[in-house]
Amino acid sequence: LNFACPYCGDSTDSVRKKRGNLYWNNLQFHCYNCSAHESLDIFLKDHDQNFEGDDRIDVLNYIKDTFGRVLSCDFEFRMDKTITIPRKVVCACYEDIFTGEKFEFWEHDKPTKFGSHFDFTNHLVVTYQATAEIGCFLNLNHVLPNNIFDCFIETRRLYMDKRSKGKFSLLDTAQYYGLLDVMTKDDKNKTRDLIINNTSYTPEQRREILDYCMEDVMITSKVFTEIVKDVEQKNKLKTNEDYDREL
Repeated sequence: LNFACPYCGDSTDSVRKKRGNLYWNNLQFHCYNCSAHESLDIFLKDHDQNFEGDDRIDVLNYIKDTFGRVLSCDFEFRMDKTITIPRKVVCACYEDIFTGEKFEFWEHDKPTKFGSHFDFTNHLVVTYQATAEIGCFLNLNHVLPNNIFDCFIETRRLYMDKRSKGKFSLLDTAQYYGLLDVMTKDDKNKTRDLIINNTSYTPEQRREILDYCMEDVMITSKVFTEIVKDVEQKNKLKTNEDYDREL
């Protein structure tokens, strides 16, 4: 978009001079007369114009526009004897955080093979304690995602000095944000025991495990949204450059 630059008034001498340029692909303003260069957010604020409400350019919108999909992800699995490495992946579930699309993959009865649930090249994968998901990708011989957002790490970065030791589980964080419509710890333990203590599952148990996994995914999606808002506010992120640096 080409127009007269409001910083230097380059059309004062001639209305044909319009050397201010707004580039929609990266939301940047640049004047080829005075060399003013600002993000759209700052440009609007400099001239007493602001996006408000849903129209505001914030870090969530920036993330949405930067990646092909933003996928909340969770795996269910049985651990090896060291209780550190996934020995058998049971299933994986995903939710597209911005479209609400949901995807289920039952892996327990399948041979491991090179592949991937998605082409992760331009996707952002959102997890809670990503080491578990990375271990599962490796166990399945799947390609690792290029971009991972670990809500556990970001929660500790935000609140390490404000929470009691051990209060960093997914449920603890969900409850901290007031997301009260989440499963109880007893419910989690019941299904977790089902996964750990069996090597085969009935169709009913398979459905229970997939539903359990998807519920964790949906909780992670909600927690991600709240964490991103907190990161933006705490670190005073205002421009695309700020967002890009933080990501």
